[in-house]
Amino acid sequence: MANIRPVTDLQRKFGEVAQFAETTKEPIYLTKRGSKYLVLIDADEFDRIQATAEASGNGGADE
Repeated sequence: MANIRPVTDLQRKFGEVAQFAETTKEPIYLTKRGSKYLVLIDADEFDRIQATAEASGNGGADE
């Protein structure tokens, strides 16, 4: 299930948000005024996703 939070949680509950991302390795979808705004993800999980994409030839816009 997606974890959706208002972007203000980064200011008010940064430690809790960061710990959730690190512990669960799940993305956190942040909203601003009720609309999608940012996605926060654990750095190690991001690196894993990037490596998988590069290995499959989907490295991004530079290709």
